[in-house]
Amino acid sequence: MTFSIAAKCLETGMFGCAITTTNMACGSRAIFAKAGTGAVLSQSWSNPGLGPVGIQLLSEGKNAEETIKGIVKADRFPGWRQLAVVDKDGKTAVHHGDKITSIKSHATAPGAIAAGNGIVHERVSNGMIEGYLRNPKMHFGYRLLHALDGGVAAGGQAKQLHSAALLIVDDLAFPIVDLRVELDSDPLTKLRFLWEIYRPQIETYRLRAMDPGNAPSPDLLV
Repeated sequence: MTFSIAAKCLETGMFGCAITTTNMACGSRAIFAKAGTGAVLSQSWSNPGLGPVGIQLLSEGKNAEETIKGIVKADRFPGWRQLAVVDKDGKTAVHHGDKITSIKSHATAPGAIAAGNGIVHERVSNGMIEGYLRNPKMHFGYRLLHALDGGVAAGGQAKQLHSAALLIVDDLAFPIVDLRVELDSDPLTKLRFLWEIYRPQIETYRLRAMDPGNAPSPDLLV
């Protein structure tokens, strides 16, 4: 029981994913992105190994449709998976396994795809896209979080949410944002709290990795 979004920011070129679910560790098991390459969602009886497969296919120049087909071909049990991809050009593709018996859906916009399973009705995916598009001038991270809020406003999922995650890549080999909430009674509020604290520090952490001589003193940050 999960709903999530993968997107390319058409203004900055960043890729990112946001997700919320009943289960633990969705940030490590279900969302994947690589700078300049694309993003992958792997959920519903998730196989975390499929995310790297998708990223590798995208890295080889495969488009979204080709990548989805490649992921499905690489998996022994594709009927249990819900998969979504956004490629370097912002094109999207999706796979809904035929073993998924709960309500499932997806919705798209230029550069973005939202997908859910175990949701209360199919409109949840549309709600995510509407949330993502509502404030196009805001920071990409806020837009991804607004997508999750839109999914909740549209009905969300049947069971209580317990975890959530936000992943963003830009132009570096590592994510510029990788925030996760586990086993919380209100994970989306907690994730937004973490984002509000972390966002002003993004450039500082970038400098500490790439230009430490011009970064703030180490005693000020972890």
